[in-house]
Amino acid sequence: MKIYNVFLIIMLSNVFVSCLIGGNVSDPDPWNNGDSGEVFWTDPDTGYKWSGISSDKFEQEEARLYCLNLGKDETSGWRLPTIDELRTLIINCPSTETDGECGVTDNCMESECYNSFCEGCKFSEEGIYSKMGDNDALLSDLNTEINSPWTVAFQFGGVGTDRAKNFVRCIKRK
Repeated sequence: MKIYNVFLIIMLSNVFVSCLIGGNVSDPDPWNNGDSGEVFWTDPDTGYKWSGISSDKFEQEEARLYCLNLGKDETSGWRLPTIDELRTLIINCPSTETDGECGVTDNCMESECYNSFCEGCKFSEEGIYSKMGDNDALLSDLNTEINSPWTVAFQFGGVGTDRAKNFVRCIKRK
């Protein structure tokens, strides 16, 4: 059985402070500082590096620029995640977790890929469907054929589309 922890990040005078709440972790501080000064968390299951959540909501193109500029320069490697990558953060909702029955993937992005399994699980504001304790919707870099961005709404672990501004977590592959 995997135990995931909830992380709280507080920004004080441009300095990130992270606190670990609950669980057993071999690394007492799971947040790391990158070469460009960015703060990130490495998912032990995938090896993906995830940024802290944005303080503002963005439309998709703004979110792409936000990730591109996250490091000190454009070579930092940060980018907006794909829907498959975002789904690796889902827990406690088997139908939308990686390899769940939800039909939306990087290889199937059309509206007809969406099925009832993508709706997720019972609503919760406790962050129980996110490895990182998120309880808002996060944007992916992939769109439907009608140019609507795919998102993961962690309030219910659901996968869907949303043209509204949403929060962002950027990703850097291994």
